[in-house]
Amino acid sequence: MTKLEELTMLLSHKNVDSPYRGWSPDKVQQWEHLRLGYVYKKETEILDTLFVFDEDSVGLDVACGSGRFAKLFNGEYVGLDHSPSMLESAREKGINNLVLGDAFHLPFRRRVFSTTLFFRFIHHFETEKIMEFFREVIQTTKTKGVLIFDLTHRRSIPFFVAKAFGVRLMGSHPGEMDNFFARLRRIRINAFVLPAISYNFVPPKIAWLIDALFTKLIPARSFWRLEK
Repeated sequence: MTKLEELTMLLSHKNVDSPYRGWSPDKVQQWEHLRLGYVYKKETEILDTLFVFDEDSVGLDVACGSGRFAKLFNGEYVGLDHSPSMLESAREKGINNLVLGDAFHLPFRRRVFSTTLFFRFIHHFETEKIMEFFREVIQTTKTKGVLIFDLTHRRSIPFFVAKAFGVRLMGSHPGEMDNFFARLRRIRINAFVLPAISYNFVPPKIAWLIDALFTKLIPARSFWRLEK
């Protein structure tokens, strides 16, 4: 695959109404390969600090895709996605308890999950739609449960680059989210500077240097942990 083909592939999720549902298993594998590397490793490191070790916990991974972050969960894992091909890719990794379903109409009982992860998901939606999803997911999370997710900052470089390419990243400023969840305990970690796809074309050492120097000034994304 050429660099141009990689770029085209990485931008192919601009149809946010259902970006992955109709993908073939081969396209899922190509996509997954391109998502590995510096960004994935850093995402995993940050997310790992937001999880709490509990062998008896039951975790939900909303929009789980091919199950890239299933290994972060302790105890029982449940993955939900609307793409059959993504779930098939997850099954090929040996991941079980996968559900084909709609994130805005979760097919679960109230207060089932100790930890709920929804990653690279809500930034595709307007604020009103995001709040609709939160009302849904909070119902299935235990009283003392944890919500872990990420946001693309609307004043960041990736937000404006995505807009230029016609990719819909609605995002939200971290301050707005602080107001939304003023009554909940929360941890926020800022990360990255450049659009995620650009890191595929930058040597890891250079990428690390860029982020180390500029993340505090112009963070691209924030990683959140909310406690009910």
